[in-house]
Amino acid sequence: MDREIERIAILRITKLTEKVSDDTKAKLVQANGMARGGQQEALRLKISLESCEERCRITARVWVELLEKRNGGYLTQENVTFIGRRVRAIADASKHHIRTNPNRPKLASTAAQIDRCMDRVIGAIGQDLELKLLEYRAFPPKEKVVEDKGHVSINIHHAANVNFGQQIGNINASLNTISEHGDGDLAEVIVKLSEMVASAQALQRSQKEEALQVLAEIAKQAETRPESRSKVTLKALVAHFPTIVATAADLTALWTHYVPLISKFFGL
Repeated sequence: MDREIERIAILRITKLTEKVSDDTKAKLVQANGMARGGQQEALRLKISLESCEERCRITARVWVELLEKRNGGYLTQENVTFIGRRVRAIADASKHHIRTNPNRPKLASTAAQIDRCMDRVIGAIGQDLELKLLEYRAFPPKEKVVEDKGHVSINIHHAANVNFGQQIGNINASLNTISEHGDGDLAEVIVKLSEMVASAQALQRSQKEEALQVLAEIAKQAETRPESRSKVTLKALVAHFPTIVATAADLTALWTHYVPLISKFFGL
């Protein structure tokens, strides 16, 4: 994905989801003023799920708008697949956050409702994207659109106007090698984690620098030959990362979602 489009998407999504977070907090404060009981818990869960759904839809909408503009009003199958992966990552992180939040709604049906809601949202967004694709095929543009080959972005961008040049530069250098070796899934995970670290409002600058350094070390290990990797070092890095970002709930949830892939890649 073009680095400038990626950067614009991150900034747009961050700005829009900040408003969603503020609105959600206000609604929860109002709900917490109700009498304790099942009705209050059901309302709190409803508010949290609506917030997650809006985050997913914002992510899809921003990427659709940007990719259509890049392609001259058209989406490719690769674009749709890419957007679907981004939406599912947000949904998975949101589900984990609600389930593990100490203040989560205390209902016996909470877990089942979360799964049903997020599955419904992912399905609905997927249907909307497929419908768009069918319409584009039925009414193709006059000029041929260059297909996006699905190659994972290999550039981390400086999110939230914060410059972490050294750490991000080191990560980008390793990502180029990782991508060339065909390890696109791991490269994409490192991209997502690095971008979220750089834009996380819950982290201090020193925490961001330390977290990015850990990701840079993981990326560096990934670009070396398997027999040259240090599993002791990798296990220490994997164990240390969540302690650095513990104050950022969304980032912690994303790490929890992706750490099995990282561990499997390195054979930990």
